[in-house]
Amino acid sequence: MVRYNIYDFFSPLRNRTPMYTGEETLKHLKSYIWGLVYSLEHIENSEITGFLIGDDFDMWVASKFGVRTPTAGWANIITAIAFGVPASKINQPDFNWGEFDKNATKHEHYKSINMFFDLFDEYHEYWLKKEEKVVVSSKGDHNNFPVIDYRLPE
Repeated sequence: MVRYNIYDFFSPLRNRTPMYTGEETLKHLKSYIWGLVYSLEHIENSEITGFLIGDDFDMWVASKFGVRTPTAGWANIITAIAFGVPASKINQPDFNWGEFDKNATKHEHYKSINMFFDLFDEYHEYWLKKEEKVVVSSKGDHNNFPVIDYRLPE
C-alpha cells in the first residue's frame, strides 16, 4: 500500500502556487487541493495520511478570527480577513460573496494565500498535538470510543 501524506504536497504549492492552480487566488488553490485529495483517494492501494482540510479546519479558522460560525468555509473566511473585511460582517445575510473579491488586487490575493499557508502550518501543529490526545482502548471494548480534545491550544 502506498501512503501519501497530504502535508508533503504543500511545499511545491507554497513556492509556486500559480503554476499549479492557474491563478494566484485562494479559491483556485482550494479547488486544486480538493482535486488533489480526490485523485489521491481514488488511486488503488493507496491511503492518505495526515489531516485533511475539512470541517474541523473550517471551525478552527472561524474560531481563530472570531467569526461566529464557519459556514462561509475556510477559503472565504481567510480571503475576507486578508482583504480587510471585519469578522462581524462575514456571516451577515447581506454580505455578497459573489462580489467581494472582484476588485481585489494581486497583492490582496497573494496576502490571502500566504495567510492560508501560515494558518495551515499553525493548524498542522495543532492537529499533531490533538492526535496525541486520542485515547483508544486496546481491549477491543466498543464502549470506549476515542476521546479527542478539540479545544484550541492557549
